[in-house]
Amino acid sequence: PAIIIIVGLSILFNRSDKSIQKTIKDKQQNITSIMSGGEYKNNSTDFKGAKITAVMGAAELDIRESTIKTEATIEVTAICGGIELRVPKGVMVKNHTNCILGTAEIKTPTPASNKSPVLNIVGDVIMSGLEIKD
Repeated sequence: PAIIIIVGLSILFNRSDKSIQKTIKDKQQNITSIMSGGEYKNNSTDFKGAKITAVMGAAELDIRESTIKTEATIEVTAICGGIELRVPKGVMVKNHTNCILGTAEIKTPTPASNKSPVLNIVGDVIMSGLEIKD
C-alpha cells in the first residue's frame, strides 16, 4: 500500500503542463519522462544529439529550428510510452532502433542530395511508439 501511495503522490506532484514548452539551445539534450509528459524544443546552431527516455509517459522533441551540420545522434528508450521527434526538412533520418511489441515510424521524405546532414536514431522501443516527422 505504501508503494501505491508514493506512486500516486509522485503523479500528483510531478505533473507537467503540456502548454509549457521548454526551449534549449544546447548541442546535447537529455529528456526524461517517467509517468508524465513534456514538450521540448531545441534551436541550437550546431545540434549534436539528445538522449530521450520515456517510461509510461510521453516526450516530444522539436528540432526543426536547429542546425545539424553533418551528423547527429538521438538515443531513445521508450517503455510503455511514446516519443515524437520533429526534424528539420532536408535531413536524412536513419533508424537503428530495436522494436519489441512497439513501432518506429519515419514520416520524413528522403532528401535528394547525398550530402544532406544525417540524423541517427538508436535505442529501444518496447511496447511503445516512436514517430519521426518534419
